[in-house]
Amino acid sequence: MSGYKRIYKALGVISNEQAAKLARRELMQAEQALEEFGDAVLLGKNTIADAVKWFKDDAGQFLSEGRHRSIAAHWRVHLYKFFGGKTVIDRRLQDRMSSYVEYRRRIVNKKTGKKLHATISTIELEIVSAKQLLKMAREHAGIGNDFGNLTLKLNRQKLRKQKTRSTTFTDAEVEKIQRLFDADSQELRNKIAAGKYGNAALRLFFLERMRFFVALSLASGARVNELRQVRHRDLSNDFKSLRIRRSKTVKGSNRSAFLDNSIWDIEEAYGRFMQFSKTTKKNELVFLGKADEDSEKVLLEVGMSFSKWLKKHRMLYEKKYGKRRRNMLACRHYFITKQINDGQSPYIIATSCGTSLKQIESTYYENDSAELVKNFEEQITKKRRGGMKVVA
Repeated sequence: MSGYKRIYKALGVISNEQAAKLARRELMQAEQALEEFGDAVLLGKNTIADAVKWFKDDAGQFLSEGRHRSIAAHWRVHLYKFFGGKTVIDRRLQDRMSSYVEYRRRIVNKKTGKKLHATISTIELEIVSAKQLLKMAREHAGIGNDFGNLTLKLNRQKLRKQKTRSTTFTDAEVEKIQRLFDADSQELRNKIAAGKYGNAALRLFFLERMRFFVALSLASGARVNELRQVRHRDLSNDFKSLRIRRSKTVKGSNRSAFLDNSIWDIEEAYGRFMQFSKTTKKNELVFLGKADEDSEKVLLEVGMSFSKWLKKHRMLYEKKYGKRRRNMLACRHYFITKQINDGQSPYIIATSCGTSLKQIESTYYENDSAELVKNFEEQITKKRRGGMKVVA
């Protein structure tokens, strides 16, 4: 109450008695609202709609452009409809969030009529985006960031259920990918040579750019978000190492990664990309598509383009051990699995790939148990047959 008195008195237009009277009125109104609405009154008008509106208008100055765009997209596509604009931001959101997994997997594609089958990583990233937007909005509204842990009541079993898993490539498939890139590139070159330009030159540039980043992913095990930040000077002169900056959206570290040129000739892929690129100041700038373009926008669709390219060549799904989808993460899995199969130290691999030994052992080193047992039993049977003696 004394605080209100000081404010009113400082205005210099009312007496001390009038200031005290106004302060008492303010206090009575606050007590009445608290008694009527409880703790929710402390949140003011900070609803989901308020938070999202503030985030779209003002949060861009506090985040990178890519992260701001990503969070806004998550809210625009799924989260806003799930929470509802009039919902007050409080601890009761924990209960509502617990049914988000079911909600996401009930969504049907209007064109195909099929369920979307959201993956674990997609749902987890959306939950992170939800927490980040709500926390930032409350902080900048002066309310504080405490609205509870949204994942506290999340059913982990439901999250793991019906998951789709990325798998790795085989050596033969990596060789096939290289041949297919060569064939597609030659087809576009032939069109240009025959005078059938159209958009062939631009398509050739996009193809060589995608080939280069797929080659980097296969040869280094780097994440696609990390590759978006690679600069020309990050490649060593002998093309045996790559400097990687920590991505803002995924786990990782600032590190140097080993480039396995036996998987893919990085120098050749780099040369092809530079041949069709219009970049300037190649020793300073991030890899750009055309001059003065922002790398984050240019490389935003590399992963999606690779998935479409795999689908075109009927390599998107690996059906031998169930229908498992391939993506850029499959390139990372291939690098790590190949290094371990070649006898490299798991610690060195983890250091190069910006992950942990636990992740290497539990996630990336995947063998099919049925095939493994079959191979071992065949070898044992052959040895037994070779050692048999005929007794007269």
